[in-house]
Amino acid sequence: MDNDLDDFVKSRFDFRYFVTPFEPLTLAWIGRAGYIHPFSASGKVYEDQLFFSGGIASVRGYRENMLRFDADGNPVGGLSAVSASMEARFDVGHNFEVTTFFDSGRVSRALKNAGSDEFRNSVGVGLRYHTPIGPVGLLYGHKLDPRPDESTGRWYFTIGYTF
Repeated sequence: MDNDLDDFVKSRFDFRYFVTPFEPLTLAWIGRAGYIHPFSASGKVYEDQLFFSGGIASVRGYRENMLRFDADGNPVGGLSAVSASMEARFDVGHNFEVTTFFDSGRVSRALKNAGSDEFRNSVGVGLRYHTPIGPVGLLYGHKLDPRPDESTGRWYFTIGYTF
């Protein structure tokens, strides 16, 4: 406890909402927010405690933790992060489901001057098969605002739902 890098409070909030306005459509939303408040005079926090975003569990279309990155292509975390996802799930029968989604998020208050505080966005489609133990799927996330040094999107193989 002599290390002032452990002197912070980390808060995370999730909001999830699901509605089936009519069969076979289900609409799903998730909003996430996280904030770290350091108490030490240095204001430093270990890198593994920072918030990162991008990938299958947040903004699809981006590599894992790569929503914000430095000039060398390394992920950059921050003291705060927000993200939101909207998903439409269509049951097409025979245990198959087609999904479309929109994701948006940002990582801000980075401890090093790299990347951007801007929101990054993606859209995508996917196909899931429902097994007795949960869905298995293939999703594609397409970046709406790729930078010149980034790919335009990413494929994901999933087990279970993202949210």
